[in-house]
Amino acid sequence: MRNEPANPLPYMPVIKWQQYEKIALENVASNIIHRINPCIEIRSTKQHHDILSSLTSVWKTRFYIDYSNPDGVLTPSRLSEFFQFINAFYSLGLAVPTLSPNDFSTLNSASKQLISKCKNIAFRLRLSDFAITSQNITLLTRQLTEAKLLSLSVELIIDLRTTPKNITQTSLSSFCTSLIVVSKIGFTSIKVLSGSFPDSIATVGTGTGNFPRDDWKLWEKIKNNTVGLNVGYADYGVLSPEWTEKTLTRRGSRVAIRYTRDNDWLVLRAAGNKSSDSIALSMIMTSSFKADFKGKNYSFGDKLIDDKANASVPANKKKCGHYQFTEAWSHHMAFVVKEQY
Repeated sequence: MRNEPANPLPYMPVIKWQQYEKIALENVASNIIHRINPCIEIRSTKQHHDILSSLTSVWKTRFYIDYSNPDGVLTPSRLSEFFQFINAFYSLGLAVPTLSPNDFSTLNSASKQLISKCKNIAFRLRLSDFAITSQNITLLTRQLTEAKLLSLSVELIIDLRTTPKNITQTSLSSFCTSLIVVSKIGFTSIKVLSGSFPDSIATVGTGTGNFPRDDWKLWEKIKNNTVGLNVGYADYGVLSPEWTEKTLTRRGSRVAIRYTRDNDWLVLRAAGNKSSDSIALSMIMTSSFKADFKGKNYSFGDKLIDDKANASVPANKKKCGHYQFTEAWSHHMAFVVKEQY
């Protein structure tokens, strides 16, 4: 079901700066790119050097940039690289430096002056529970006041990480009440972020399965309980929010299709990781799941799937292997903005 606020904030997918995710970003269609502001996470020095050299060829519109570690902390080395990035790109006016309010509170005067060159920043408040506490509100209020002294406009990202389970109406109402309080502090926008794609799809075995999109369902509940408040939607897409540097490049030993639908992800998983396995999955997707498949013109990812299933496309033009992540991300981003948000 499509949920359209009067002036919807751009959708914010949290995406790692990795090869196949970059291809998905690079190929977002021109008719929807203005509705997507990704939060790009830099998780290694290698990724840092890569984004310095390739950003402008991959993404040319507004985005958030976060150098924090998986715990949401800007360590000294990460902070140094973060400011190298800001120095390199602040003049473009596209990057929104993103950091925790705690990390912002520890910045020295020189660092604050540097970050203020961007004019717009975002606080990413990571919550351990489904609750915005009075301590959270005090922290946000104080650091927003400090940011405004630097003439900064500040957006707020409330990060729940893994979408909470077993939410009661009481806890939902309490969260939404606190969200309304926070909305009056002075942030230019508020987004609620969570992710429900599993850390592993091994439970599917070989064949098909599905995983509920609890992140989208939760956002709809929050939206319906904060009528009049323009809460932006953000998610972790087709990767688990629990992935860390140790599992950053883990791609699995078997190819799979992860296909976003209204309420769940359809997963088709092969027994192996050969091109023939990837092609076979695409043929199943476009035939057995024809009612779900959106067609080659829907997104770059859908075209990749269709090309593999199309016998008239030469074998050397079929993108297999790790392109499964390009497919998944590309279709997911298109689906969210075309069908839902």
